[in-house]
Amino acid sequence: MTFLNPLILLGLVAAAVPLIIHLFNFRKPRRVEFSSLEFLKEVERSTMQRVRIKQWLLLALRTLAIACMVIAFARPTVQGFLGEAFAGAAPVAIGVVVDTSPSMNQRDAGGSYLDQARALARQILSDTDARDEVIVMGTGAETATLGPGGQPALTRLEELTMGSSRGSQLDALARAADILGRAAATNRELYLIGDLQASSLLDSTQLRVSDHAPVFVTPVGTGPSENVAVGQVRVRSRIVEADQPVRLSARLTNYGSTPAASYVTSVFLGGERVAQSTADLPAGAVTEIEFSVTPSARGWLAGVVETEDDAFPGDNRAYFTLHVPEERDVLLVAGDGQDVRFVRAALGANPRISLDVQTVPESQLAALDLSVFDLVILAGPASLSTGEVRRVADFTRAGGGVLFFPGSNGSVADYNALFAEVGAGRVRSLPGPATGQAVDIVDRIDTEHPLFDGVLDTAAGQIERPTVFRRMAYEPGAGAEATVMALSSGSPFLQEVRTGGGSMLIAAVAPDPTWSDLPTRGLFIPLMYRALFLLSASGDITGEDLRTGAGAEVLIPGLQQSGTVMLLDPQGNEAIPPARTGVGGTVLDLEGFLTIPGHYTLQDDGVLLRRFAVNPDQAESDLQRMPVDDAVTALANRSDAPVQALDLTLDRAARLVDARRGAELWNVFLALALLFLAAEMVVAKQWKPETAAAA
Repeated sequence: MTFLNPLILLGLVAAAVPLIIHLFNFRKPRRVEFSSLEFLKEVERSTMQRVRIKQWLLLALRTLAIACMVIAFARPTVQGFLGEAFAGAAPVAIGVVVDTSPSMNQRDAGGSYLDQARALARQILSDTDARDEVIVMGTGAETATLGPGGQPALTRLEELTMGSSRGSQLDALARAADILGRAAATNRELYLIGDLQASSLLDSTQLRVSDHAPVFVTPVGTGPSENVAVGQVRVRSRIVEADQPVRLSARLTNYGSTPAASYVTSVFLGGERVAQSTADLPAGAVTEIEFSVTPSARGWLAGVVETEDDAFPGDNRAYFTLHVPEERDVLLVAGDGQDVRFVRAALGANPRISLDVQTVPESQLAALDLSVFDLVILAGPASLSTGEVRRVADFTRAGGGVLFFPGSNGSVADYNALFAEVGAGRVRSLPGPATGQAVDIVDRIDTEHPLFDGVLDTAAGQIERPTVFRRMAYEPGAGAEATVMALSSGSPFLQEVRTGGGSMLIAAVAPDPTWSDLPTRGLFIPLMYRALFLLSASGDITGEDLRTGAGAEVLIPGLQQSGTVMLLDPQGNEAIPPARTGVGGTVLDLEGFLTIPGHYTLQDDGVLLRRFAVNPDQAESDLQRMPVDDAVTALANRSDAPVQALDLTLDRAARLVDARRGAELWNVFLALALLFLAAEMVVAKQWKPETAAAA
C-alpha cells in the first residue's frame, strides 16, 4: 500500500487524543477513608469490570475513527493485482502536452529532446485502453480532442511533428485542461513534457489553467546548450545587378556562455557557395558579419547564410532573396521641345542589359499606367497637371523610381507642386536662354553614395567635373534628401529624395549640351545606368523577410486581382492565398500559410512573380532553461490546479502507470471512519452509568 499524500499521516498523532483524555479522566484522586462507605466497596468491585470494558470500547472506536479519517485524507492506494481487484481498473482521463517548439530539436546523449519527450509520453500512455479518455497535443496552434486510449493515443503521439513557430506551453496546458474538463472519468491527470525553455513557457496574456486536473511538469534534456544563431540578413547595397558586387550583412548571436573562436559563416546563392567569413563571437553578444557576393544570374535568386553545426540546428540557416531584374521597363517622357537623343543613346549603350524603353510626349503621360514601369524619366516637361503630379507621386511612394530633368519651357509652379507632393524642396527659378558661357562647375561628388559606390576612381584629378552653362536653382527641403553632386556655388547639381518605398533623382540641368557638357562626357553613360539601377531597384532589391507562423500581406505591384496566384512553399506544396485589389497591385493575405522556414514562391499561371524568405522566430534561439522549481512556481501562479514537478525517468514512468491502475482506498477508510463514529454514538447512547443501575 502506498499513499498519494503521505504527509497527511502526521495527523495520526490526533488518534492519541481520546487515549489522553481517557487517562486524564482516570487519574486517581486523593484517598479519603469514610467508615460509612466501606459497604460500597464490595459493590464497586463487582461493577467496575463491566464499566472498564465499555470505556475501552468507546476509546477504541474513537481512536479508530480518527485514524481512518487521517488515512482517508492521505489517499492510500493498493497497486497491482489487489488494486485491480478492488477498483476493477476504473477509466482515467489523461492529457499529455508535448513541447513541439523548434527548441525541442536540440540533442544530447539521449537523442533529440522531442524523441525523449515521446518516449516518456509513450510510457504514460502505455497502460491506457479504449475505455480511457486521452488527449495528446503539441504546443502549436493545432486543435485536439479527447479520444480513446491505447493504440489510437500512441498513434496520435507519433504523429506529433516539430513546429516551426514558437508556441506558449502555458497556452497549450490551458487548452488541454479545458478539454479534460469535458471528460466523463473523475480520475484525471495532465502532463507537460518539454525542455522548459524560459522564453516560451508562459504566455503574455492573463491566461489561467483550469482546475479540472492536477498538472505534472516533466523536463527533458540535460540543460542549456552552447548555441550560435544566424539572424537577420540585410542587403546593404541599394543597387543589385548581375556581375556586380553586392554587400550583405548577417547578424550572429552567441547565446552560449563561452566565446566562439574562428566561427565560419558561408553564403550560398542558387545552391552554390559564393562567400565565406570567419569571426570571433564573444559570449552573449551580437556580432555583425559582412559579405560581398556577385550574382551571376538574373531573376529572383534564393540565398542562404549558414553557420557551423551545433546542438540546435534550427537556427543555423537564415534565408534571404535577391532580385536581379531580367528586364527593366523604362518610360521616357519627352517634354515639349526637349531633346532626348542623348538619354536614348545612353540607355542603349550596353546591349547586355535588357531595357524596354518606351518614349512618349508629355501629352500622353496622363493616359499611361505607371505601375507597369520600373523607372519614369521626366525629361524637361513643360507642364504637369494636378492629376499627373498625384500619379507620379503615388508611383514613387509605391516603390517606383523617377529621374527628373528640368526644361527650358518648364513651369516653376508645376515643378514645385510635384516636389511638394514627394516631400522635396522647391525650385527658386529656371534659367533664361542659353548664352554658352559657363556659370558654374560641379565641385563635389559624394563618392560614398550608392550611385557611385565602387564606380569612380577617387584618386586626385580622376573625377570628372562637368561645366554648367545654365541650371535650375533648386533649394533642398527638410525631408529625406541627400546631395549626390554639388556645384561650386553650393547649389545641388544632383539631388536624391526618398519617399515611401521609392526615390527621385532631381537634376539641376537638362540632358542637353546647351545646359552643361555632362551629356558629352564619359561620366554620362555610367551615371545614367547607375541611376537606372538605383531607381528601378527601389524597394524591390530583395523580397520580404517574414517569420514562421506570423500573418503577412504581400503586394504584387502591377498585377490585376486574380484567383490564379499560386503560393509554393519550400517543400513544393501549392496553395492559393486570398487576394484583394490594393494600391498599385494585388495584395495577398498569407495568414496561416507560412508554416515552415525557407523560400516561398508566388506564381501566376506558371510565371514567377516573386520570391521571399521565411525565417524562424529568433526567440527560439535563446535556449536558456527555467529551473524546474521556478517553472513549477511560475505555472502554479497561473493555474487553478495543483502543479508539481515529476522527474519522470522511464523506470519511474512505469511505476507511475502501476500507481495509476492501483485502487485508491480513501473511500473505504472514510466509510470505516463513519462506521466507527456511528458505533461510538450507539455505544455511548446505550451505556447507562452502573451507579444509576445499582441505585
